[in-house]
Amino acid sequence: MLQISVLLILVSLPLRGTTQVSDQALTLEAKPQDALKNEKIVMTCSTPFLYLKGPKHFQFYRNNVLMKETEDGLFTIEKAQHADQASYRCELRIDYKNLVSNNLSITVSDGYVAFHVVPLSPLEGETLELNCRHRYKSQWERQYAFYGKGKIIHSMKSMSQECLYSIKVNSTNDSGWYYCKVNRLKSRTVEIHIQEAFAVPKLTVQPEGQLFDGQWFKLLCSVEDNLSQASLWYSFYKNGVPLQPSSTHRDYISKSARVTDSGAYYCFVTDSKVWKRSNQLNLSIRPFERPVLYIYPASGFVKEGETLRLQCGTIKGRSVYWYKNGNFLHITRSNVYEVLANSETGGSFHCKIYNSRQESETADVVINVSDQALTLEAKPQVALKNEKIVMTCSTPFLYLKGPKHFQFYRNNVLMKETEDGLFTIERAQHADQASYQCELRIDYKKLVSNNLSITVSDRDVAFHVVPLSPLEGETLELNCRHRYKYYWERECAFYGKGKIIHSMKSMSHECLYSIKVNSTDDSGWYYCKVNLWESQSIKIQVQERFAKPVLTVEPAAEVVEGLRLVLTCIVKMARPSAQLRYLFYRDSIALEVVPSDGSVFNINAATANISGNYACETIETIYGLRKRSDYTHISVKQAFAVPKLTVHPEGQLFDGQWFKLLCSVEDNLSQASLWYSFYRNGVPLQFLSTHRDYISKSARVTDSGAYHCFVTDSKVWKRSNQLNLSIRRIPVSKPNLIIQPRKELIEGEAGSLICSVSNGSLPIYYQFYNGSNMELHREFSNSSELVYKIGAISKRDEGLYHCSVRNEATDLPLRSEDIKITVIVPVADAVLISRTNGTEMWAGERLVLRCLVREGTEPQFVWYRNNVPLRNGSASSHVTADGGELVIHSFRTDNVGRYHCAAINKGINGTIFNVTSDYIGFTLRAPSYSTEIAASLIPVLLFASLITSVLFIYRKRDTGNSSTVSHPSRSQPSGGGLAANNVDYAVVGATYNAENNAADLVYSVVTIRKTTEPCNSIGFSHAGKKDARTDPSDNSITYATLNLSKHSDEEDTADGNVYENILRK
Repeated sequence: MLQISVLLILVSLPLRGTTQVSDQALTLEAKPQDALKNEKIVMTCSTPFLYLKGPKHFQFYRNNVLMKETEDGLFTIEKAQHADQASYRCELRIDYKNLVSNNLSITVSDGYVAFHVVPLSPLEGETLELNCRHRYKSQWERQYAFYGKGKIIHSMKSMSQECLYSIKVNSTNDSGWYYCKVNRLKSRTVEIHIQEAFAVPKLTVQPEGQLFDGQWFKLLCSVEDNLSQASLWYSFYKNGVPLQPSSTHRDYISKSARVTDSGAYYCFVTDSKVWKRSNQLNLSIRPFERPVLYIYPASGFVKEGETLRLQCGTIKGRSVYWYKNGNFLHITRSNVYEVLANSETGGSFHCKIYNSRQESETADVVINVSDQALTLEAKPQVALKNEKIVMTCSTPFLYLKGPKHFQFYRNNVLMKETEDGLFTIERAQHADQASYQCELRIDYKKLVSNNLSITVSDRDVAFHVVPLSPLEGETLELNCRHRYKYYWERECAFYGKGKIIHSMKSMSHECLYSIKVNSTDDSGWYYCKVNLWESQSIKIQVQERFAKPVLTVEPAAEVVEGLRLVLTCIVKMARPSAQLRYLFYRDSIALEVVPSDGSVFNINAATANISGNYACETIETIYGLRKRSDYTHISVKQAFAVPKLTVHPEGQLFDGQWFKLLCSVEDNLSQASLWYSFYRNGVPLQFLSTHRDYISKSARVTDSGAYHCFVTDSKVWKRSNQLNLSIRRIPVSKPNLIIQPRKELIEGEAGSLICSVSNGSLPIYYQFYNGSNMELHREFSNSSELVYKIGAISKRDEGLYHCSVRNEATDLPLRSEDIKITVIVPVADAVLISRTNGTEMWAGERLVLRCLVREGTEPQFVWYRNNVPLRNGSASSHVTADGGELVIHSFRTDNVGRYHCAAINKGINGTIFNVTSDYIGFTLRAPSYSTEIAASLIPVLLFASLITSVLFIYRKRDTGNSSTVSHPSRSQPSGGGLAANNVDYAVVGATYNAENNAADLVYSVVTIRKTTEPCNSIGFSHAGKKDARTDPSDNSITYATLNLSKHSDEEDTADGNVYENILRK
């Protein structure tokens, strides 16, 4: 009871230790894994095991050296350096669990572009994930390009910092160096090593050598390495014709070859991603010739108990009838007949091959006396060193009289000749370990004994087993013997295959034990022990008493209804036995009908309901051994018509065109589902399917070739006619370039150019150009149109654009028509500018206002005074042709007010943009009283001057020009008019161009001054009295003559002078 309690306590105590969990329980990731120098790297150690509770301690290792321990599973490298380029892993310890992550390689590059590839060693058919990343983010578009083996793989434009691309690797030829570029910046190169998903298959034939009509043979499609671990499917072909549907069986068996089976054989192997073709095997099936009977041994003398082997010709796969002394003896399913010789075996033999009229020549077989007539024995046979060995050569034939001469041989060398049949080795040595045999010569008879192997051991325990190669069901005799005899008890134990078989206690110096071997699984190494002394090990090889039976079906397992089927259970036996029984099964159920012949089961007329999986079982009644053959599927089906292959549409096909292959079967008597497969140049285009058509949505030139289809109901294959298709390339058509969303674009709006073609073989090379023929974009595309995104439109993008295209069928690029992009810039920032200093205006003064905008396409202007729109073309003002300038010719009281302008332009779809300037207010300056008086006297003075001039002219005429004219004190420029009365002088100035005005406006300045003497001048004050302090400027009035510099021929320039007040000088 105390012992039990202690045991329970020990069991209940926890075992302290660390449990190692697989790598998949912990995952180490890094972002980025391919880092650029000084970049930040964040490593995350995570586990999917949510049940792991309690404090977590993550440990990070670099090149197996502990770097850091964290609780959140994060490890950060702030600025990556070359020293950080290493192999990393993490570990997590919770209680007694230790999780170890995957190893992760971090690389650090000096450049501006990082390149990452996953995986680095893919299998054929897998996909590579390529990642190209720039060091900095950008707001403009970049050109990304991926390169493999020195050639560009793919290019694209993107505004992203990184670009991803996937590529499928089809074979090991894709191995090499890969890199990427961002604009002109190149990444580091990465070596990609493509591994074979599986090795190239090898097709072999068994048996090797020449094959003959009716012979059995097997094709074996072998694949040595299958790294993908995927299920492989095999298909066999003869002269390009499939022999059976794709299956997971790697062999194809022909049970009876025909001359028509000669041809070129090969096989295809696929894992659904990669197809590989084997070597080609040329088989030649020769017609049957008269067989030759071969006897083994060739001398024709066979010892009793030995195996007599007869071979009928070299054909192995056909049934052979055997005859002895002219009588039928036996039938075999191969060309070999074997039998253990006895005293009745001898005779005259010949053979005949099934379905052949040719018979072999006869051959005689003579049987000698067997080895059992002379027996060699040794005691002990397994000797210990220095032991005495006595060999005895004896015969049971008492009738052998006369002198006897026994000869003993060691390793076929004569050692001694005796008359008593005894040979003694007094002290056994290692040199005596050999194979012994004895012979007995009496008259002309020669008896040869069995070969006897003598072993000599240095140990103290000898182990002897009889027989060394037993048959299934036989008994092994085990003998364990100690060198010395003792008078006390010993422990004797027998071992087989590393396990104890039996143990006993005995006072004898040797122990015996018998064991029955039931199957070949009992083969192995055996030995024994006496106390602590161990013997040498002996290998026991258990042989099959009879082999696993083979079920054959004649004429074939797939037949048409009504044929006779013969099922034969063939068993190869190590020794003859008459105690065999046979059972036949269909779908694992024993057939009730008893076979007519023990190993043969006949079906007289096959029907569809007998289809199934058949097997036979052999039962050995003496030893109780049972063995069942593999299952053979028997199918009884009806035939169907030969398929016909047609193409739609008929006629010549072109690159990129849609076409359909139709595999038609008119008659299908079996009503079974038919499976279709299509081939081009002998290569399958798809797996078997129930669809009778094969559609190519876009034909390519490489699709040209010889097409045919196969139809099967899984039992019978039939091939269609051959259809030769030729796919021609189509030259690309002239491209058409359009602008999206329209030709007129608002500044800042996104725009795209779409270059398209109506037809042409793919791929097509597109190029986009602007009006100055500068290339904007180029790209190969497998589409009939390509979009180039300009992005946000600006004024500089305005202009002409065109695109060009070409393909392999076009010599020179074809150019599209030019198309113009018009950019509408909305008006912005209106400014009102006055050409007059100040905002106080003189009466009659000219006012010019200019309305300007910072930007805007074709702006229109609207003028406002006191927020009321001004009419264009009024008497006092006008607006220039562009509408941007307002001119008031003579500022008056009705022009006083606050002025501003509005700029307007139109967008698309009725959109209107407008901006308004600031206000400028203008007032009228009050004039002086003297100026008003002077202005009122001007008509009076002019009229007086006119009268004076007339009187002077008449007076001069009357006096005969004797009077004088008083010249003014100052000279007048030419071209000046006469001064009026009461004026000192009139100065007519030169013609001026008005400043800051248009070039077509010209005026002449005329100044008339009054005299300053009291007798010649009159001045008035505001009170109506003479004012002695009148401003001198009040005594002069300035006039201007306005002329248009450009006159039409119809205009009258005589009256072109117009006088108006202008600013005083």
